[in-house]
Amino acid sequence: PISETLVLASDFLFQRESITSKNVDGKKGVILSDRGVYSFFTYQGIRLRKVYSGDHDWHQWIENIFNPVGMPNLTICLTAPIEQIERRLIERGDEVTNESLGFIHNAQLEFLRLGGKAENPQAFVVLENLDGEFAHTLKNAQRVVSDILIPPNV
Repeated sequence: PISETLVLASDFLFQRESITSKNVDGKKGVILSDRGVYSFFTYQGIRLRKVYSGDHDWHQWIENIFNPVGMPNLTICLTAPIEQIERRLIERGDEVTNESLGFIHNAQLEFLRLGGKAENPQAFVVLENLDGEFAHTLKNAQRVVSDILIPPNV
């Protein structure tokens, strides 16, 4: 898992460099992604801790890899109760096991834990889909993005 983590990190950094090198005239760009550095921390951290026991701080190890490019200006974490996630997976026709639900639950908890470490609390926003209607959650996400990324006098 260490070598795979490094390969995945290399690809992640390459993609980011490819996108940011296209900024024109020094203007700051916006990158929107449904996956990002926090997802990378979450999934790779879980894998590394599972394979290598002990008290090594894998989060810090991964963070050191990404320090040169920095952390996102804004991360939106979409969560839902595990029962809703299970129902959605079944409705989609996905195979659902206790192991897969446990992994999803642990990934959500880890993602939220990492978000709590964000330097700027406004940069990590949690939106929970409590009502099962994604339209409500989407509207909240659009409001948050607008509030944070679009200056008030625009």
